[in-house]
Amino acid sequence: MKKRTRIAFIFIIIITASILTGCRMNVSNKDKEFYLKANEYITAINEVTTGQKIHGNVLVVKDGEILFSEGYGKADYNSDRDFTEDTIFLIASNTKPITAIAIMQLQEKGFLDIKNPVSMYVPDQLRGDEFTIEHLLTHTSGVKRDLDTIFYHPISKKDSIKEITSEPLEFNPGTKYQYSNCGFSLLAHIIEKVSGQTYEEYLDENIFKPLNMKHTGAATSNEDLPDMAKSHYISHNNISESSLLYDVSVFWGAGNIYSSIRDLYLLENALYVGEILSKESIKSMYENGYGIGFGELNGHKWVGHNGLLSSYSSTLLRFPDDQLSVIVLMNVGNQDNLNFNIAQALSIIALGEEYTLPVMKEEIFLDKNQLDKFVGNYRFDNGGIVSITRNNNILLFGHSFNLTPYSDLAFYNIGSEYRTVEFNLDDNSNVVGFIFKESVVELKGSKVN
Repeated sequence: MKKRTRIAFIFIIIITASILTGCRMNVSNKDKEFYLKANEYITAINEVTTGQKIHGNVLVVKDGEILFSEGYGKADYNSDRDFTEDTIFLIASNTKPITAIAIMQLQEKGFLDIKNPVSMYVPDQLRGDEFTIEHLLTHTSGVKRDLDTIFYHPISKKDSIKEITSEPLEFNPGTKYQYSNCGFSLLAHIIEKVSGQTYEEYLDENIFKPLNMKHTGAATSNEDLPDMAKSHYISHNNISESSLLYDVSVFWGAGNIYSSIRDLYLLENALYVGEILSKESIKSMYENGYGIGFGELNGHKWVGHNGLLSSYSSTLLRFPDDQLSVIVLMNVGNQDNLNFNIAQALSIIALGEEYTLPVMKEEIFLDKNQLDKFVGNYRFDNGGIVSITRNNNILLFGHSFNLTPYSDLAFYNIGSEYRTVEFNLDDNSNVVGFIFKESVVELKGSKVN
């Protein structure tokens, strides 16, 4: 797919009313109430936000049955093309779990052992005898995050691996975590070395074709991408088509796979039953975080990943103990955070947990003196620190976003209005902390001296 120059057309966004298009798969009649609640939540998000919108395909599956399958917005406004279950998106960093599956397959076949040093498979790797394939899978190898190249220029596999293998590690293996796209490019290289096939051929023959994933593949450059949902950008309730800025070759093994909601559903089902990978290997992936993240949501354990590449974002969340999977694919920029948030919100609804709908907020004015009491450093429960500062009449939440007041103690973020910060006072009316909320997730922060 050749790069496109930015098209100077702008539509007043119509998805605020939640246009449902032709994505629907065979939805179960088991839970009509969930279907209504899920659509209500997405509609509410799209009505209250001015910049970030749910725009793409959304799928929720529980106990092997599809509870929700909808498309929001358009795959292409120029041709008035709706989303379908086979509409193709870049899945960005959700490439990594698939790369990890391929590595685990090769271990089962006896081609490699993830406990072995990388030097056994890539002799040229600098300090390759000091870290293992497992270190690469868990982002603890010390291999740098990204290539030193312009992301929208294609790069050959040979050149990318030469750069990765020859550069010093950024820390001693196993001593810390640092997310690394380069580490997964190195894994793709190992797949090629031990299988005798290209990375793209191996995935196609051992994962995609066996699962009948007809609309999924790994591209070597943007020239190899099929006809996908067009990439768009949303700002102030306006939507415009945008060019695909980054070349997928830069993220070989880490972000170069494209897929559809139907194909990812097939992959999810296969993993539940151990069709392309043994349940033992899947369990090992989940427990150790090989190519995936993991956590809890209201006490429910999840594994999964999200991804962002140019104007495409994706989230795959799976709750193994609850037999629940949520997949969200979007074709609009600046949506990585909202993509993951809506997946969590739909998970909460499907799990029967309590939630509140996002509502419209009206900005009020607070003067500098009123704002100054919020300025300071705050420590999250997980130990992280964020600084809240004031620039004239604007509060800044770290380096992330501005805070707009809608009450004396509560603020929201224009463009991402589902994101709020509400401050707490002690008995002497001193600010002592806040509750930071994104959709259904809340984090508490305490003010520190």
